[in-house]
Amino acid sequence: MNVDWIIAIALFLIFISWSFAYYTGFFSVTLDMRAGVEGISGKVVDFLSIDVYDVPVVFNSTEAESRVLYMDFPWPGYSKNSTRIFSGGQSLPCYISGNRVYWQADLIQGENKFEMRYYDENVSLFCDSSFSLANATQAIPWVSEKSKAISQAKINQMLATNLHSFSRILGINQDFRVELEINNVTTVYGTDPPLGYDVHVKETPGRKENNEGVRVRVLTW
Repeated sequence: MNVDWIIAIALFLIFISWSFAYYTGFFSVTLDMRAGVEGISGKVVDFLSIDVYDVPVVFNSTEAESRVLYMDFPWPGYSKNSTRIFSGGQSLPCYISGNRVYWQADLIQGENKFEMRYYDENVSLFCDSSFSLANATQAIPWVSEKSKAISQAKINQMLATNLHSFSRILGINQDFRVELEINNVTTVYGTDPPLGYDVHVKETPGRKENNEGVRVRVLTW
């Protein structure tokens, strides 16, 4: 009887040890895959991102009316051309002359909030709308705030680059695919995962420089 107990306990311990080793190895592979997709996603998002600067502007109006506002601003480098004016997330007609930007706005009585965004890249002038500048009213900018945005130029650069070359540029040595969802339209860069492979996904929500929402999904296997 004592011998049977010893054998049973020994077999039980062997089974437990085997199970622990199997599941520990499986769990380690899963952790490695998750760490892999996190790292690749970070590299892709960093490549697609640029620094943008948002300048808050508040204008108090005594009545609800349409009006042309302007402000003076010392743009650094090439950033003047990239300037956009937003209200409630929507882009407004704007025009730049020298170091002054004008924009058309439908004001409400009381406090009106605007946002001027620019980034230091040499792009075509955005604020080139045509409207009368007569009786324009000055607004005062606040301190600019730095953040990140997904660049359409960077997206185009990625899509125009061979996947192998892009992987080498980013230092990625694992199979992956990038999906960009903008305005419910998905653009795919890369190949489909093979059938039967364990696929890990990392999704990063963000915005483009023109304030469009964007989701960057990276798949690895």
